[in-house]
Amino acid sequence: MTDLHLLNKLVHATSGVFAVSLGLVPLFTRKGSRVHRIGGWLFTAFGAVVLACAVIGDLAYPQPGPLLAVTLSAAYQYVSGLRALPRTAGALNAIDALLALATLFLAAALAPRMSHGDIS
Repeated sequence: MTDLHLLNKLVHATSGVFAVSLGLVPLFTRKGSRVHRIGGWLFTAFGAVVLACAVIGDLAYPQPGPLLAVTLSAAYQYVSGLRALPRTAGALNAIDALLALATLFLAAALAPRMSHGDIS
C-alpha cells in the first residue's frame, strides 16, 4: 500500500507543477484566443488531477487536520472557480450557496480534529 501512496503523491506533485506552469499561459495570452483557451483547459485538467490526488490521499491515508483543511479549501476554490468561469453577469444561485454552506459545515466538523500541535 505504501507504493500506491507514493504513486499518489508523485502524481499529485507532478500534476501540480504542470498546473502552475500551464496557469501562466492564460495569464500571458490574449483572452479568448485559441492558445488562451487551450492553456486554460489544460490548467483546469491538471488542477483536477491535483485535487483528486489530494482527496484520495485524505480518504485513504491518515492525514493531519491542516492537510484536510487545505484540501477542503482548495476544493471549494476550484469548484467555485469553475462555476464562475462561464458567468459574465448574474447573481449567485442556490448551488453556490449550498457549496459555501457545505464547506463551512465541513470546516466546522474539522475543528475538533485540530489539536494544539497542529492548530495551523
